Order: sequence, then structure tokens, then C-alpha cells
Amino acid sequence: MAGHRHYALGPHADDMAQQLLSHVQADGLGQRTYLLVDQAQAWPTPTLSPVSSAWRKRLEAFPHKWLFEGTFAHAALHLSPVLIDLSSCMEHTGRNIQTIERPMQHLPASSVLITEAPLLDIAQHIQTLFKLEVDSEPMIWRLADTHMLMAVLSVMTASQRGQILGPIRHWWLVNHHQELIDLTRALAHERSPLFEKISLSQEQTQALLDYIRPLTLAAQLRQLEPSFANALAHADQIKFAETALRLAEAEGVDLDEDMVPWALQYWADVSTVSSTKRLTHERLAN
Repeated sequence: MAGHRHYALGPHADDMAQQLLSHVQADGLGQRTYLLVDQAQAWPTPTLSPVSSAWRKRLEAFPHKWLFEGTFAHAALHLSPVLIDLSSCMEHTGRNIQTIERPMQHLPASSVLITEAPLLDIAQHIQTLFKLEVDSEPMIWRLADTHMLMAVLSVMTASQRGQILGPIRHWWLVNHHQELIDLTRALAHERSPLFEKISLSQEQTQALLDYIRPLTLAAQLRQLEPSFANALAHADQIKFAETALRLAEAEGVDLDEDMVPWALQYWADVSTVSSTKRLTHERLAN
């Protein structure tokens, strides 16, 4: 999968720079550029590979903060997202993003934040967001995973989003359709000087479950069927799951009870180029 660049921010660096320049000129504010990376998606185990060790050494060239450090999740520091300050080399921001994100560019693991806040302040802000209350139950929000970031923000109220975004002027990511999204422009939000505990209602929780259904299905198929994980890049797995859900719903399949076995059979049909389902999948996926 190394050749796939579905979530890569690097190719969008010029677009981000142009947008940033126009906003800086408009408001006259000095901005800092940070790269937020969910490195555990690439190396999910405590035992670091030589590649991950070399990648971590590369970070030493930049000010950075491991966000689980000093928090309730400190024991899982090897799984920590990292916030990297790229502000000292603005003329090389695009190149630096490409270098750092290279092992993760096929995963939803990188986003760019623009803010006036210094590294420790913005790191502290992000650390306060790791815990959410979902339908009265505590949940750890893996917000460095850009899929989970968009999923939770999509079901929040404008006031809740305002608290999450806080001092962040721009928050860019690439979705699984390879589109550059600025969350501060794409989602309505209301800036609030006060920070309250974020709690999702039962209705918001159901909306969240509906939003992540394709992500959950893709993860289940990856676990149960190695050929699915090996044949498709991460973004294409999500697209397959979206298509499978649409087809299954049209056929009246119980999406809660029967979706996984139905999707496994659908994958078997598609991967062996059998039946007309492959043509249907290709038409819906494009």
C-alpha cells in the first residue's frame, strides 16, 4: 500500500499556503503551522520498527510534543499522537509535511493546524479534548485520526465545535475522496471564551454511529478477510464499505445483524470478478 497517497497533505501544500496567505493579509495576524500526526496508525505496537525509529529521529529537527505525555494516557505514550511545530521553516513547509507524513500518507493520520498559539498552549488545548462524554458514558476521542475527528465534529452543535476549535484558525485534512477540507470553514461554529465538558446527547450519539458505520464495517472486513486488507488501500476500503451499505440497504438487509456476512460475500463476488455486482460496485464507487 506504500504507493497510495490518498490522505497525503503534501500535494495540497501550495493550496494551503495560498489560503493562509490571503487570511493573514486580511487579518494581519501572525500564525504558526503545526502538523498533527496519529503515528500509532502506522506503528500500532510498542515494539518500534527500524523505520519508525528513524521517523522519530527525524522529528528531532522540529519542536514537537507527544500529546499523551503527562495525561491520563501517559502509559500508552508509544501510541501517542504528536504535534509538530513547522513554523521555523515556513518556506519549506510543504517539503517538511511530505517528509514527515510519508509513512502515514495512505492513512487518515495527519492534519495541519494554523493558530497564533505557541506549541505548549495548543498542545494543552488538544489534550483537554481527549475525553468526551457520549450518551452519559466517558469515551476517549482519537481526534488525531482524521476520520474520527470529522465524525465527532459533524454531530456536534455549533457551540460545541467552537469550544473544540478554540484558538485554531484553520484545521486542514484530506478526506478519503482526496479532497482538502478546512474544518473551520466547512463546519459552522460559534467561538466561546468558556470551556465546558463536551457531552454528546443520545441523538448525537446515534448520528455518530451512523456516520462511522462505513468506517466500522471496513475495519471489520480488514480483520476478518486478509484479501480485503491487502487488495485495497485504506481509502478504497471505506469507499467499498459505503457502496456495500447502500446496496445492502436497497436489498433490505438488516444492517445491524447481517451486514458483515453480507459484505464478506459481496467482497468475495467482487474480488473474483463474478456476477454483475462488480459492475454495480464500480458504478457506485465512481
